[in-house]
Amino acid sequence: MNKIVIIGAGFGGLNLALGLAKAFKNDHNVSITLADKNDYHFFSPNLHKAAAADEELVSIKQLKQSVALPLKEILTGKSITFVKGELSYVDQARKRVTIGRSELEYDYLVLALGQEPEYYGIPGAEQHGLPLSSLPDALRIRNQLEFLMQTFRLQARKNNLRIAIAGQNANAAELALEFGKNLEFISWKNRVPRSSVELEIVCPNNCLAGDLDKASDPALRQRLKDLGVKASLDRTIAKVEKHFLDTLAGEKIYFDLLVWLSGSRAKTVKSQKTLAVGGQGRIAVNGLLQAQGEDNIFVIGGGMRAGDQKQLVECSPWEALNQAKYLTYALPVLLKNRRPKEYCPGREIAAVDLGGRQAIYQYGQKYAEGFFAYLRRQCLFFRYFADLIGFWKAAKFIFFESEIFSRGK
Repeated sequence: MNKIVIIGAGFGGLNLALGLAKAFKNDHNVSITLADKNDYHFFSPNLHKAAAADEELVSIKQLKQSVALPLKEILTGKSITFVKGELSYVDQARKRVTIGRSELEYDYLVLALGQEPEYYGIPGAEQHGLPLSSLPDALRIRNQLEFLMQTFRLQARKNNLRIAIAGQNANAAELALEFGKNLEFISWKNRVPRSSVELEIVCPNNCLAGDLDKASDPALRQRLKDLGVKASLDRTIAKVEKHFLDTLAGEKIYFDLLVWLSGSRAKTVKSQKTLAVGGQGRIAVNGLLQAQGEDNIFVIGGGMRAGDQKQLVECSPWEALNQAKYLTYALPVLLKNRRPKEYCPGREIAAVDLGGRQAIYQYGQKYAEGFFAYLRRQCLFFRYFADLIGFWKAAKFIFFESEIFSRGK
């Protein structure tokens, strides 16, 4: 029996498990185990919407439905064993992993652990900045904003209520835009003048687009301006205090709520033999996505770094999906003691939400923005969900997501 263990049920891990289950459907000498600390598949592209949605418009139940798909619904009828628990140790010598209080044997191990917030050693950043990398994070931000609104109204403060978002990529812009779209209603509901709420995005670069095509930067800036969001560019944060942050240029930027989206690092993997680790905790891999020095350990998603990368490249959900498709092909070849072709990244896909029914869509060299790009983005999501849960359930999900989140400007 060849035991394949996949840790992480995100875009890469879940789709790899489903692909291998199909590839080995008639092979009873292969077992597939998927492990994750959650019993749901986390759909991160909607996370900014969950963080900025008002509780009167979108309930907690609806928020969970928009970003968390139950694994039981996806895995039913598939030859995949699911184990709930968090990875704590990899023992290469014994070919075992510790998941929670259990140990799993493996012949092939795939680490698809995703990422966690990176604070770059900036004093006070982790203490005073709220991260946004999970559903609990989104709920915490939403609740904190509601609390600040109510407190502001009762205290009748002279200073404005200030929301700051520290970020250097399109994810930060998406959250700022979603806040900007919803603040008019949130302010009205809490009887706080919209003019008393300031929203600012603090970016260390001169471009909000991050890894996107630079052509998208003017669209992001204009959309932020239309929604009343201030963009402070070329501001490198040096220190964060309870209600303000200092920049390297000596400026002070005050805030009541700070959301930290300035970067990410790979989740730490404790192991018997140290895995080759590069910048920001990412495990170096070869052309077959094998961890360097390990023939039977593979890394996909945000936890890996290609050996030829001169600079770190953020791994999007869609690139993690490409890596899963590659291993779906490569692992069966390796099990036959043959060498597969090396991994080749797919065309870059970016689907950035601009709020309402506006978006930026980039596929390779093709670029679009506005309502047409929004439709392309929705089609991308629909195809993804259709592969997971079927055509009709996917259509129902896309309609539901559009109804609850596309209100407003």
